Amino acid sequence: RRDDKSTLVGNDQEKKKKAVNFFRALLIPGVIEYSLCLFFVKLVTYTFLFWLPYYITSNGIGGRSYPKYQTNWLSTLYDVGDIIGGILCGLVSDLLKARALTCAVMLYLAIPSLYLYYEFGDESLQSTILLLLLCGTLINGPYAIITTAVSADLITNGEPKRQSHCYRHH
Repeated sequence: RRDDKSTLVGNDQEKKKKAVNFFRALLIPGVIEYSLCLFFVKLVTYTFLFWLPYYITSNGIGGRSYPKYQTNWLSTLYDVGDIIGGILCGLVSDLLKARALTCAVMLYLAIPSLYLYYEFGDESLQSTILLLLLCGTLINGPYAIITTAVSADLITNGEPKRQSHCYRHH
């Protein structure tokens, strides 16, 4: 019979193992690449978060200006795209079993979508809504995957026998 207390506390060998420190974590294959990717995705996301209401207020949409409270509501469409992107990126990456490829394709497609928003985002209310949803989907889909599934994959796929103790609760 297995002692439940031993699984909670751990045996002596588990106590001797140390958690992976910051510098050893950097040596796990893919950590630096995904960290840089996440940094730039967050940079774009937070730039949109703080800049978008101001941009819509100053430029207007379709020749019409909107009060600040309405531009705040319009800018939340980018966040709605975040939800759509997280689900879409998760489904595609699970079907293809290729998280890195899915993230890369979505981020490469985000580049022209940002340009399209720059060029046509203020043409009409419909173009603003569509392009904000598109940008949010393509930028924040990879963000959702990198912060969840990819983080777990990096630990388990690098050196499973030596790094699996990162999940254990001490």
